[in-house]
Amino acid sequence: MEKIRALIIANFLWRGRLNRSGLYISIGLFYAFGLLALPFQIVLAVATSLEAAWLAVGLNGLLLIFGVAMAWNLLGAVVRRLHDRSKSGLWLLLFFGPHAAVVALVSRIPFSEQKMITLAMILGMVVAAPFLVWGMVEIFCLRGREETNHYGPDPLATMAGEPAASLP
Repeated sequence: MEKIRALIIANFLWRGRLNRSGLYISIGLFYAFGLLALPFQIVLAVATSLEAAWLAVGLNGLLLIFGVAMAWNLLGAVVRRLHDRSKSGLWLLLFFGPHAAVVALVSRIPFSEQKMITLAMILGMVVAAPFLVWGMVEIFCLRGREETNHYGPDPLATMAGEPAASLP
């Protein structure tokens, strides 16, 4: 339990490095905490249908805070994973920015303009998809750097019992 607590705290601070298994655990925790929010969402759906406005406003606020905290934790895990690859968290802009731009573009096109939507989707596949795939491979598939980098020591080496080098 202490390891999970330390993982969550490190993810919130966005400091250090995270190996692939730590990222997968962080994603699992994201879904587990999402399941904890499910009863609140059910109560919110019932409260909205009963027109209990005060309860709906309170639960919406609670779920918003909870969702932002979960997203911050997961984003921190991905940034730490990039740190393990000796990359800055700003690489997320390159990996996912073109995809987000295409999604924003397509969402602005009226539904009646099917030809324009199709053209934008093709543009997205040609321009944005390679960056998205590159980012997914970097984050989920490739092994972290074995040596100590300016984000910290190799997390696998510190798990194996080697002494951790201090952060600069």
